[in-house]
Amino acid sequence: MKTSGGKTGYVDRKYLTPAKVDDTGKYFVTASALRVRKSPTTESSTVSLLQKGDIITISQLNGDWGYVSSGAGSKGWVALKYVSTNRPASSGSSGSYTVTADTLNVRSGASTHYERTDALKYGASVRVTQLSGSWGKISYSKNGSARTGWVKMDYLKAK
Repeated sequence: MKTSGGKTGYVDRKYLTPAKVDDTGKYFVTASALRVRKSPTTESSTVSLLQKGDIITISQLNGDWGYVSSGAGSKGWVALKYVSTNRPASSGSSGSYTVTADTLNVRSGASTHYERTDALKYGASVRVTQLSGSWGKISYSKNGSARTGWVKMDYLKAK
């Protein structure tokens, strides 16, 4: 990285927010709700709605708009000012994930000190609804029942 004063150094990307999206790739939704539109204009019809923290893939740029696809199946155009390479810091961050551990313990709170309430197998799908440090509160379905709990984010992969 090079500062405006000409100094060169390194910084962790998670502490940076781009002023402008200038590349395709994975991004997080930063708006509380983001309309996915049929074409790159605010006059275009809304085809779906994304939530803060959802992960999207931008595959094409058109001015201040990006063509996206998300884990939730949304495809269309979004205003780039509402996306970032950084996960939103609010406790309402969310997104779809897959379990990467052979067995992942689900706990009643955000620490190994909390009771183990369940276990998920490799490949299970979950939705992160809240973050607390390196832990995520998840919602998931098991045996036809909706459940929630806390897991270490290290063992989840964004869809």
